[in-house]
Amino acid sequence: MDDSNRGEILVAYDGSDSSRRAVEFAAERAGKTGEAVDIVYVGGDRTATQLREAIGDEFLRERIVANFETIQMNATGNEAIARRLAEYIRDHEYTLLVMGNSERGRLYNAVRGSVTGELIEQRPLPILLVPAATEG
Repeated sequence: MDDSNRGEILVAYDGSDSSRRAVEFAAERAGKTGEAVDIVYVGGDRTATQLREAIGDEFLRERIVANFETIQMNATGNEAIARRLAEYIRDHEYTLLVMGNSERGRLYNAVRGSVTGELIEQRPLPILLVPAATEG
């Protein structure tokens, strides 16, 4: 990705409902504020093109240019993913990280941890958590 077009907002996307809502939030906010947006997917099973095809409509609707990138990783697990995201954030100049809040329960997160929890502990920049949709 060309660093001269690096966005101010970074959205961490993992395919979950809450991360899709984070994308929607970032698109709406960028439409109002003019902020640039980068969306990153950590893993090896999607390309930037696949990512753009999966969620790019939100940005087209708002007429926003968004950059899409996949971070390749060999390691798995919440700590490894959080470390890799924090490294990525430190290598760029973002002002806000937008991500979906875990859809798992508190007990699961207490035992297994979460990427969100790990990033909050590392505090690489302000983090805005977007919950999954509530029914009702």
